[in-house]
Amino acid sequence: MKKIKFYKIDNFLDSKTFTKFEKELNSIKFDSELVMGGRQRIANNENNFNEYLKLHSSFKKVYQSFNSKIFFDNTLSKFKNNSIIKNLENNYHFDENFSVTNPKCYENLIIDESLTGNSNKSKSLINLLFTKVKKYFKKKITLYLYLDLSKATKNYRREIHCDNRDRVIVILLFLNNFSPNNGGIFQFFNQEDGKYKLCKKIIPKKNQCIMFLADKNAYHNVSKILSSDDRYFMYGAITADKIMREDLSSD
Repeated sequence: MKKIKFYKIDNFLDSKTFTKFEKELNSIKFDSELVMGGRQRIANNENNFNEYLKLHSSFKKVYQSFNSKIFFDNTLSKFKNNSIIKNLENNYHFDENFSVTNPKCYENLIIDESLTGNSNKSKSLINLLFTKVKKYFKKKITLYLYLDLSKATKNYRREIHCDNRDRVIVILLFLNNFSPNNGGIFQFFNQEDGKYKLCKKIIPKKNQCIMFLADKNAYHNVSKILSSDDRYFMYGAITADKIMREDLSSD
């Protein structure tokens, strides 16, 4: 049985930043469709995400703090005992503008013929340059941030699952306290002989961050919300431009 490694960090954001963000939450309109029984989210792979950032300065500041190479480096370093993460630390390309809906493809760079003129020599030089650029990006895995701000309401729940196979590290930031009597508890599970065994319960606590490696053994769920109180949180994931789960599970 493989033990799930995770970090629980209290007071994750400095108090001034968190207080401003907490106040701003009341003015943020969640107008997306309900998913997973009762969850609305504002995600950075949606076309209107930048509009939310323009309207809400504290949200923008928090998002930018997550979407930075400094944050990625610090987060990866927490899991460097995993050999794949250790290799990633100094061998990845961070893309702060990566779009999940329109990913960049460094394997399909197109040379504009107008740049090469009629000279075969200049064409050869341009082709050589682009070949080197493609090789550079090919050997480096591109990492980017997926993030959503979510409001979970009554009847929201998540079944026992592992996250998408391109996730590397999952980050949860709880934005309000939530009574265990109201449900909405984040839970880790071990799997043995086809059965799931609860191994850790985490009661949402405001400004508390949970980080864990998104390998194939990181089973987790959220218990059903029983009350009319809303549960606010941010879900983030350091995400790769390739399938990572099997590699992450090698240690």
